[in-house]
Amino acid sequence: MTTTYNLNGRNVQDITMTVRNFLEMNERMESQSFITADGSAVIQARARGGSLKQFVGLDKAITVKITPVSDTHISVDIGEGKWTDKGIAMTVSMFVLWPL
Repeated sequence: MTTTYNLNGRNVQDITMTVRNFLEMNERMESQSFITADGSAVIQARARGGSLKQFVGLDKAITVKITPVSDTHISVDIGEGKWTDKGIAMTVSMFVLWPL
């Protein structure tokens, strides 16, 4: 799923930290992020170890790639995730589109 958003004065690093905080605080996931050579930010997150959900196969993992399209827009790609992909898109929308 790829969606384009207006940055509304924010930068890729701000959006990256917002998404990581959402994953860690709201979804209780472990996450890491890095910036690629083209300026994109990649966030990888997975469910914390030892939970019942992992035992029964309902755990989750996700990759989010935030790519600058222009000085004012970013493209957000959300990779394999079981339940969080809608939450990530909504979180990015809340922080990027809040003036609307």
